[in-house]
Amino acid sequence: MQQIKKEEALKQIDQLKSEISKLEKIIQTPENLFDRLKTFQHVLTEYDNMRREDNRLKQYNYPLSKYDRIEILGIVLNQGWKPNWNNDNERKYYPYFIQNKTNGWSVDVGCDSSDSVCSVVLYKDEDAARFAGTKFIDLYIPILNQEQ
Repeated sequence: MQQIKKEEALKQIDQLKSEISKLEKIIQTPENLFDRLKTFQHVLTEYDNMRREDNRLKQYNYPLSKYDRIEILGIVLNQGWKPNWNNDNERKYYPYFIQNKTNGWSVDVGCDSSDSVCSVVLYKDEDAARFAGTKFIDLYIPILNQEQ
């Protein structure tokens, strides 16, 4: 009888350790979205989490195209925001890139409220556009260089 209690106690300890591990992961995960997105793999994880909550989000086919990658980044950074083309007062932000002869590309942010802006993805605010253009410039470079 003592052996059964001991086995059950050990099983419960393993379950508690698993729960503690999950709680520690929650505590250690940064609350700020920009802090959570260190690599494109983090962006994909965030997108998968968003898809679990909203099944209307697109299921992408792999391998992802260069445009799919930027579109996913935009969806994650915008957190549900979509540009309203009927609202000329709503600002829409985008990273824009300037090619330098010395160090490749530099990034700045543009803003427009009309439907004349031409960008793969528009962002809800300047911070999101700047973050996308600087942190994930490697996603934009194949498009900027017109690579296949």
